[in-house]
Amino acid sequence: MIAIFFVIVQLSLFARLVMKFVLHTPDDQQWVTALYSFSTVFLVPMQWLALQIHLPFTLDPEFYVLPAILLYGLLARILVGMARFIVRSF
Repeated sequence: MIAIFFVIVQLSLFARLVMKFVLHTPDDQQWVTALYSFSTVFLVPMQWLALQIHLPFTLDPEFYVLPAILLYGLLARILVGMARFIVRSF
């Protein structure tokens, strides 16, 4: 369950990246707006982490997508490993 959730998060972030830079999908379509709203929730922690680094310029939110995908992949591996360890110990 944990891994499936993080895969869905990673796929939504990847779809956001592809739609923004490759397909240039307009934002007026309802499903595009829903995907952007869903994926923005998972970009906020990356943006908060990046705010700790003081830069003289601002970055587009899509800049945080690739590091977020990597971070959520790492977090999924850690949480799934911990869950397996807990289940095996009982």
